Amino acid sequence: MVSTRASQRRGSTRSQSSISTSNINQKQRIITANKKQENFGSHLPSWSVNELRRTLQKKKNPSNRLPVDFQEALQLLQQNYLKSKLMLALIGNVGEKTVNKFLGENKPSRKQCGWNRYVAFSLESLKHPVPPKGTSEGWDQRNREMGKAWASLTADEKEVFSSRVFQHFSKIPCGYDKDDDDYVEDEDSELEGDEGRGLLTPDEISLYMPLYNNLVNHDKVKAFIAKGPESEGHNAGQAYKQALKNIMNLNSELYTVSNAYNTTYYLLSATRTPGLNSFCKEYSNDAAWLALAQKEWNSKETFEAYSHGRQIQANLEAITNGPEGESGRDADQLKKNLLNALNDLLDDSAAARGSKKAIFPKGPNPVALLLESDPELQVVRAEGSRLSEESLLLGFDKMKKIPRQKWLADIASGHFTIEKNSD
Repeated sequence: MVSTRASQRRGSTRSQSSISTSNINQKQRIITANKKQENFGSHLPSWSVNELRRTLQKKKNPSNRLPVDFQEALQLLQQNYLKSKLMLALIGNVGEKTVNKFLGENKPSRKQCGWNRYVAFSLESLKHPVPPKGTSEGWDQRNREMGKAWASLTADEKEVFSSRVFQHFSKIPCGYDKDDDDYVEDEDSELEGDEGRGLLTPDEISLYMPLYNNLVNHDKVKAFIAKGPESEGHNAGQAYKQALKNIMNLNSELYTVSNAYNTTYYLLSATRTPGLNSFCKEYSNDAAWLALAQKEWNSKETFEAYSHGRQIQANLEAITNGPEGESGRDADQLKKNLLNALNDLLDDSAAARGSKKAIFPKGPNPVALLLESDPELQVVRAEGSRLSEESLLLGFDKMKKIPRQKWLADIASGHFTIEKNSD
């Protein structure tokens, strides 16, 4: 009897397991048939966390690179989750830290340390030159000497190289937040006001200013600011990635505060050049305003074209305001840059089809001339293009300085492209 019951229990377990596996397979087939990430929310109620995790673990050869549209979807989810937490904290009249503790998301305290900035920007580092490139000798000695010097500093002197203090005086963005190695989380208190936002109080400024002046290599700070993030070994793509993260944090804070105080905000932010991880983001807590801004002014597209072409703008302003000799040379350089950019677009399209290198037509109505010379290609101008139809009809040779500038900015921001004709 016992054996029979045990057998029945095992049979029941196997049957339930088979049904569960069958249900998971059926749900997975439904998801596979509807792969668009915007539809995934409709499937969530039918899945448990364990089912999702088990199914994901069974996937063979999963990719380690997220598609761009999935990155954006995940960022939006993260942002909305944070907004929801903060809004509930406001409604419940509790602090953000209290909510995080309840959810188990509070991070352990970390020791504050500005060691890396001390090595990079202190006057002490001038006494210990970096060993020649390609050699491993001398690094241990240098690190020991720098370590001794760091250990001899007082707590206030070390604080000069924390992200919060160093950014205030140097004006170098340090990105201090809870993901920063310098961030210190105090479990017993919550910072309020300027101190909570990372701003220094007047008393702190008086304390740290003379220490900063005596400890920091000001020439190196100036050189870093002049050259930008790449002077510390970061490329533009990494800098843009960090910038977007901080912009999203700012938007989250604006959203919460604006709704709490019954105000409306509109935020546009874009990188100043196109390229890897470049972006243009538009945020508001008023959906109707976003629709109006898009319909009436194409504000996001226009701002993106302006910001991504900002370096070009600066060059043209120098042309306009500079000496006559410089103006002529810079105007010639602008024509050369534009023609090179147009030919590069054409080369990319030709290479994709295995065609020979071509030259972009410089005469009137270049769109028609291009179609006539190569019916497989077409010019595509995105909505928000700064170059007018009338200016484009004039063509490269007869076009004036400002339209050329706008044309080059459109190419840089992707508003003017050459693609294979789909007809």
